[in-house]
Amino acid sequence: MKEQGLRSKLYKKFKVKTNSNHNYLVVENVLNREFLFKMPSKVWVSDITYIHTKEGFVYLTTIMDLYDRKIIGWSLSEEMSTDETSLKT
Repeated sequence: MKEQGLRSKLYKKFKVKTNSNHNYLVVENVLNREFLFKMPSKVWVSDITYIHTKEGFVYLTTIMDLYDRKIIGWSLSEEMSTDETSLKT
């Protein structure tokens, strides 16, 4: 490796940044890890992820019906505020 000028790529160690010691509302786990349902539109779940673009980050919010695992709604936003990431009917 040294003769060919190759070297390993070093990565920073993962640091946990989640603060579980807070006074925010914690919602009850009503699904109890049961994710199979026999009727459509009974349980919807949502998630937010970020996408890095040339202009910066955008945030993708998706809503999925757990019955058939299909995305039933999505939204792209430039900020991760409640107003920007909520889907409105």
